[in-house]
This record gives sequence, C-alpha cells and structure tokens, in this order.
Amino acid sequence: MRTRPAFFVALVTITLLAAPPSSVGAPRVELHLKSQRDSYLLGETVELAVTVKPGSDSTLPRFELFPEDFLGESIYVSNDGSHFRQFVGRGAGWILREPMNLVAGQNRTFRLPVLYSPPIREAHLMPEELKRLLPFGLAFPEPRTYAVKVAYPGYDPIADLAKPLFSNTVLVRVEAPRGADAEVWKVLQRPVILELLQTGDLAEGKEEAVSAVLDAVSRSPRTRYMPAIRRALRLYYERHGSQLSSTELARMRALLNITEDIARFYPDDDRLDAPVTIDAGTTTVGRLLESLSAQSGITVTASPLVERDRIWYTHRVSDLRSVMIDLERSASGHWQQRADSYHLVRGRELREQNR
Repeated sequence: MRTRPAFFVALVTITLLAAPPSSVGAPRVELHLKSQRDSYLLGETVELAVTVKPGSDSTLPRFELFPEDFLGESIYVSNDGSHFRQFVGRGAGWILREPMNLVAGQNRTFRLPVLYSPPIREAHLMPEELKRLLPFGLAFPEPRTYAVKVAYPGYDPIADLAKPLFSNTVLVRVEAPRGADAEVWKVLQRPVILELLQTGDLAEGKEEAVSAVLDAVSRSPRTRYMPAIRRALRLYYERHGSQLSSTELARMRALLNITEDIARFYPDDDRLDAPVTIDAGTTTVGRLLESLSAQSGITVTASPLVERDRIWYTHRVSDLRSVMIDLERSASGHWQQRADSYHLVRGRELREQNR
C-alpha cells in the first residue's frame, strides 16, 4: 500500500470575488489546482491541472478561457512556501472572448505543463517586474519542495485591475536525477531542448535538438524523463513532422508508436478512462459522441465530414479511451485536443490543415 508523503497538502478550494479586466460584474468562480504527481526529476515537466467551476450561483457569465491564458501569466511558485513569484511561460495572455454561461455542475479543466521560460534581458524589465517574476529559465531550478498556485487570468498584482482570485496551493517535490537519468539530464538541460519540452516547438534551424533527444532516449529507454519527452515530441510531430528527414521521422514514429502517416494523439489524460456504455444498434458518429460526452463529462466532437458517418455496435460496456481509438480507426481519422475537449477529424482534413 502506498503511503501519503509527509509533505502532502489536502486540496482546498478557495472561492473569492473576481472581476477580470473589461468584464461586467464580479462572477463567482472556484479554482481547484492539482499536480499529476507528487514528485518530479529536476528538469522534468511538471504537469498541473486547474479546474474552473461556478461558485454558489446557478449560472455564471464568464469569458471563454484557453490553456494559454493560465500558462501565460497565472502560475506562481515559491521555494519557501510564503513568497510567491510569477512564472512566465509561452501563452496568449489575457484575450477577451465572448462570455458564456457555465451552469451549476459544469466545469472546465486546463492542463498546464510547467518547466521553462526563455531568458529575457533584465534591462528590459521594470524593477517591480524583477521583484515579481521568477528568474527566467527553469521554474523549479534545484532539488527541493516548491509551493505552486494559480491566479484567475486577468489579475494584475501591480496595477490591481482585479481582486486576487487564487487557487489552493499544492506542493511539488523536485528530486536530483541519478544514474542513467543523470546522463539524460546532461542532454536535456540545453536551453533549446528545455524550450522544446515546455512548448513542443523549436525555433527554425534548431531541428538538431530532436536528434539529440532521440539519441539520449535510445541510450536510456527507461528514463523517468520519457513521459515528458514523449509529450513534447508528439506535439512537435503534429506540427512539424513534415520538416524532419526520413531517418528522424522513422525514429520518432518508433518512439511514439506511430505506424501511420497521421499522428495518434492520446495524452496521459486519466479522464479518458471514464466508463461508458454503448447501446446495441446503428447510429451516427455525431449521436454516439453526444452520448459519450454526456456519460463521461468530457466533450468529444467530430467534424461535419465525420459526424454523419453511420456505425453499428453490439451492446458494450467499455472506457472512453477504447471507444475513441475504435472511432479513430473506423473513421480513418485523428483526434485533436482542444483545451479539455477532443475533436475527431478525417485524415485528409488534417493534411489540408497542415498545408
């Protein structure tokens, strides 16, 4: 039986009044933060999830949020549990979008990979920014325990444009890599590779970083860094696979278990293990996805080209992930992740998007 670590903190949801810039009124929301794991290796991407849901009001007008809203400006880290400084990762920042109603019982979960922010010359920063921001580079730069919380996007602690609405605080333990992991870390600690791990992207002309990562994991295939590496390389494959040489493309497909030209995108999302039941008979993909969404609480949709496909099932009790894999195969399609939802498109639609 696993025991709870001594530093474990129970998740406590804090509810305050928040008034984002340009919003009307002060919507009541709750932010609930959790870490996917209790401990990570130095230089391993820390996977956070923040859930936004309404407070006591039955309906809640608010802005549509994307993960970049939280990642870009809303993560705060402390190495002593009291003095928090702001992590600035790649993100869209606060973008005004159409308000939506979030009725009681609904929520949105945003997944936040936190690792690295590229350096900015300190001469370009104001004194108050130097005090407020984390030093650029690794968000968790040494082995120790860190406290982490997130703020509702739009809160500006300097201009005080909104009252602070923070989540609960979670603790994340960072450990020093040892043995084979330490050898892999020697490769991963290059800034260009850390940015790849944070964003799944590379600046043009830096493609050799992919080869360096593939070489490192080929020497140490059981490294604890592998989940973070897989996530980053899968994102890179999705966006830039066509730019890779045939050799590197084959190596990446082997690492990611990709056997076709279309990338298979199944993140480490335990929500996809939700149980679902499929009634016997013939239906359309669109109607089946409506049923799966209602049963699992996870929005799964399809493009107009796919949703009208007719499919036949015997009565089946399964998990959402398995049904999604079946639908992907039968539709010759590909699941795209959109914030905390998934959208199925035909293979040729994906290729047209990437032209």
